[in-house]
Amino acid sequence: MQVPPGYALFIPGAIRAAVDLPVVGVGRFKDPLQADRALAEGVCDLVGVVRGQIADPDFAGKARSGHATDVRTCLSCNQECVGRMGLNAGWVHREPTDRTRVGHRAPAPSSATRGRGGGGPGGLQAA
Repeated sequence: MQVPPGYALFIPGAIRAAVDLPVVGVGRFKDPLQADRALAEGVCDLVGVVRGQIADPDFAGKARSGHATDVRTCLSCNQECVGRMGLNAGWVHREPTDRTRVGHRAPAPSSATRGRGGGGPGGLQAA
Protein backbone atom coordinates (compact mmCIF):
# COMPACT_ATOMS: atom_id res chain seq x y z
CA MET A 1 0.00 0.00 0.00
CA GLN A 2 1.16 3.52 -0.72
CA VAL A 3 -0.02 4.97 2.60
CA PRO A 4 2.96 5.95 4.77
CA PRO A 5 3.30 4.74 8.37
CA GLY A 6 1.77 7.11 10.91
CA TYR A 7 -0.26 8.83 8.18
CA ALA A 8 -2.97 9.85 10.65
CA LEU A 9 -0.80 11.26 13.44
CA PHE A 10 -2.05 14.78 12.83
CA ILE A 11 -5.42 13.69 14.26
CA PRO A 12 -4.31 12.63 17.77
CA GLY A 13 -1.90 15.60 17.77
CA ALA A 14 -4.81 18.01 17.22
CA ILE A 15 -6.98 16.21 19.77
CA ARG A 16 -4.17 16.18 22.35
CA ALA A 17 -3.77 19.95 21.93
CA ALA A 18 -7.49 20.46 22.59
CA VAL A 19 -8.16 18.13 25.55
CA ASP A 20 -6.65 17.23 28.90
CA LEU A 21 -7.12 13.47 28.48
CA PRO A 22 -4.80 10.72 27.29
CA VAL A 23 -4.98 10.32 23.51
CA VAL A 24 -4.31 7.13 21.53
CA GLY A 25 -2.52 7.39 18.20
CA VAL A 26 -3.39 4.83 15.53
CA GLY A 27 -2.68 4.41 11.86
CA ARG A 28 -0.26 1.92 10.38
CA PHE A 29 2.27 1.43 13.14
CA LYS A 30 4.27 -1.53 11.87
CA ASP A 31 7.36 -1.46 14.05
CA PRO A 32 8.21 -0.38 17.61
CA LEU A 33 10.48 2.43 16.46
CA GLN A 34 7.56 4.20 14.76
CA ALA A 35 5.52 3.93 17.95
CA ASP A 36 8.42 5.20 20.08
CA ARG A 37 8.87 8.16 17.74
CA ALA A 38 5.20 9.16 18.01
CA LEU A 39 5.39 9.02 21.81
CA ALA A 40 8.70 10.90 21.95
CA GLU A 41 7.35 13.66 19.71
CA GLY A 42 4.37 14.05 22.06
CA VAL A 43 1.83 13.44 19.32
CA CYS A 44 -0.04 10.93 21.50
CA ASP A 45 0.07 9.33 24.94
CA LEU A 46 -0.53 5.76 23.81
CA VAL A 47 -0.10 3.95 20.50
CA GLY A 48 -2.54 1.38 19.13
CA VAL A 49 -0.69 -1.32 17.20
CA VAL A 50 -2.77 -3.76 15.17
CA ARG A 51 -0.91 -4.61 11.97
CA GLY A 52 2.35 -5.06 13.84
CA GLN A 53 0.82 -7.54 16.26
CA ILE A 54 -0.95 -9.47 13.52
CA ALA A 55 2.36 -9.88 11.68
CA ASP A 56 4.27 -10.75 14.87
CA PRO A 57 2.33 -11.79 17.98
CA ASP A 58 5.52 -11.18 20.01
CA PHE A 59 5.70 -7.54 18.83
CA ALA A 60 5.35 -6.02 22.31
CA GLY A 61 7.60 -8.57 24.01
CA LYS A 62 10.41 -8.05 21.52
CA ALA A 63 10.06 -4.29 21.79
CA ARG A 64 10.16 -4.38 25.61
CA SER A 65 13.15 -6.70 25.71
CA GLY A 66 15.23 -4.48 23.41
CA HIS A 67 14.83 -6.64 20.30
CA ALA A 68 12.77 -4.22 18.21
CA THR A 69 14.80 -5.01 15.11
CA ASP A 70 13.76 -8.69 15.38
CA VAL A 71 10.06 -7.87 14.93
CA ARG A 72 8.52 -9.43 11.81
CA THR A 73 7.04 -6.38 10.12
CA CYS A 74 3.71 -6.13 8.37
CA LEU A 75 3.92 -6.23 4.58
CA SER A 76 0.77 -4.11 4.19
CA CYS A 77 -0.79 -6.82 2.04
CA ASN A 78 -4.20 -6.53 3.75
CA GLN A 79 -4.77 -10.28 3.42
CA GLU A 80 -5.59 -11.13 7.03
CA CYS A 81 -6.67 -7.78 8.47
CA VAL A 82 -8.47 -5.29 6.25
CA GLY A 83 -8.97 -7.77 3.39
CA ARG A 84 -10.86 -10.30 5.52
CA MET A 85 -13.01 -7.56 7.07
CA GLY A 86 -14.07 -6.37 3.62
CA LEU A 87 -15.22 -9.89 2.85
CA ASN A 88 -17.03 -10.09 6.20
CA ALA A 89 -15.01 -13.28 6.71
CA GLY A 90 -13.74 -12.67 10.24
CA TRP A 91 -10.86 -14.63 11.69
CA VAL A 92 -10.44 -18.26 10.78
CA HIS A 93 -9.35 -20.86 13.32
CA ARG A 94 -6.35 -22.68 11.97
CA GLU A 95 -5.03 -26.06 12.96
CA PRO A 96 -1.81 -26.14 15.01
CA THR A 97 0.16 -27.39 11.98
CA ASP A 98 -0.55 -24.10 10.19
CA ARG A 99 0.61 -21.70 12.90
CA THR A 100 3.36 -20.14 10.80
CA ARG A 101 0.68 -18.02 9.16
CA VAL A 102 -0.10 -14.46 10.09
CA GLY A 103 -1.22 -13.83 13.64
CA HIS A 104 -0.20 -17.16 15.11
CA ARG A 105 2.91 -18.15 17.00
CA ALA A 106 4.81 -20.89 15.25
CA PRO A 107 5.50 -23.97 17.36
CA ALA A 108 9.13 -24.50 18.31
CA PRO A 109 10.76 -26.83 15.78
CA SER A 110 11.35 -30.30 17.12
CA SER A 111 14.32 -32.47 16.20
CA ALA A 112 12.03 -34.46 13.89
CA THR A 113 11.03 -31.39 11.85
CA ARG A 114 14.29 -29.43 12.00
CA GLY A 115 15.75 -28.95 8.53
CA ARG A 116 12.45 -29.67 6.77
CA GLY A 117 11.17 -26.11 6.42
CA GLY A 118 9.53 -24.88 3.27
CA GLY A 119 10.37 -21.87 1.15
CA GLY A 120 7.61 -19.65 2.50
CA PRO A 121 7.95 -16.98 5.21
CA GLY A 122 7.84 -19.52 8.04
CA GLY A 123 10.45 -21.80 6.46
CA LEU A 124 12.73 -18.90 5.62
CA GLN A 125 12.45 -17.53 9.15
CA ALA A 126 13.24 -20.97 10.59
CA ALA A 127 16.24 -21.29 8.29
